[in-house]
Amino acid sequence: MKPRPALTSALVVAAVLACLPGAALGWEPGAAPWRLLTSQLAHWDGDHLLWDALAVLILGCWAEGRWPGRTRLAIAIALPLIPLAVVLVHPDMAFRGLSGLACTLATVAAIGTWRDGRRDGDAIASTIALLLLALLLGKTAYETLTGDAVFATAEGWWPVPLAHAVGALAGWLACTAPFGNTSCPRKPSSLPA
Repeated sequence: MKPRPALTSALVVAAVLACLPGAALGWEPGAAPWRLLTSQLAHWDGDHLLWDALAVLILGCWAEGRWPGRTRLAIAIALPLIPLAVVLVHPDMAFRGLSGLACTLATVAAIGTWRDGRRDGDAIASTIALLLLALLLGKTAYETLTGDAVFATAEGWWPVPLAHAVGALAGWLACTAPFGNTSCPRKPSSLPA
């Protein structure tokens, strides 16, 4: 039976519920330290929440449904690492949103699909995975260079490309971590007997 994407679904539900007291959960300079932990659940507006929730739900279902261990490890790495990186590099910046986690999930989905495609000799899957990684890199580069969001309408807030890059790094770290052989599988010849 295929694993259910319980963790990513729970994060989306929490983000939707957090939309009500969003301002009280987001990070801003001088806020209580615990708000670093809730900052990714808070969003600037409904459009921001919609795009983040859709991305996390779609990418989370893809990744957590196929590689649950790696996906959950990636989420566990990303949730504290993203806001910590943002506050260390941009101490005067307010921060909200799940977009960094969406980049984490996109990276796990792309690496897992690429590995599965190579293992199975599926050139189309491998190509789609590489295209997803290229799009993620292009999106992050565009937002870095322009300061504009690609999907959500950023009125009164701006995208944080650092969160996207750190999210992608968390996904990569989880897929390269040396544990088990059930997630992000390698070629059969490289699996332990």
